[in-house]
Amino acid sequence: MLNVSIYLPQWLPSDIWQLRGVISWLALFVLWQFLRFFITSIIYGFVIKRPEIGPLVVLGGGLVDGYFVGRIVSQRIKAAVKDANQMTPYPMIVFSGGQGEDERVSEAQAMRDYAVKELHVPIEKTMLEDQSRNTFENIRNSSEMLHTPFTFYSSDYHILRGATLAQQQKVTANGRGGKSPFPYRIIAFLREFSGVMNIKKKAQIIWGSLLFFVALAVVTIVFR
Repeated sequence: MLNVSIYLPQWLPSDIWQLRGVISWLALFVLWQFLRFFITSIIYGFVIKRPEIGPLVVLGGGLVDGYFVGRIVSQRIKAAVKDANQMTPYPMIVFSGGQGEDERVSEAQAMRDYAVKELHVPIEKTMLEDQSRNTFENIRNSSEMLHTPFTFYSSDYHILRGATLAQQQKVTANGRGGKSPFPYRIIAFLREFSGVMNIKKKAQIIWGSLLFFVALAVVTIVFR
């Protein structure tokens, strides 16, 4: 909207120019929030190192053909198993994910099947949490099952939101990311920004509304 407004004719009513000024302020607010999210995500990824002990929790995602984990979810599993293979004793790995309407088995079951068959994870070192429907429930249900701090594994773009949801629930959990394809990561990153903003949406609405009225007052004075 800002780019288009640059080319608006100068003879437009002053109200239009006032609106442009308000939009500019709100655009800066959104940009500031995005930069905070972007920088924090990068720092978090560098700060959180490989855990020394378990348990580990792998967060689920949509299944292919209702039965099988896709490439993105498989990277989460591989990241968890890679860390687990460097631990002594071998940690318990919880696979967390319920069964969606278009899925034939739970995401937890599909992930465990993949880990056991393809990555040779000992089945006795696995647990299923197959009731959760979203990331909030992944964290909550896994915490209630384990009753101990844990490390969760998701896609690299999704880690900050998972950590934020854990903090919101006062669950002690750090996140580690599996690699995702670069083109998909860009789109997913923008979606995650919206998700993080939505976690504290009341605060965002309050600050956004406050900024809106301040901007409106300023541009009204300027164009008076």
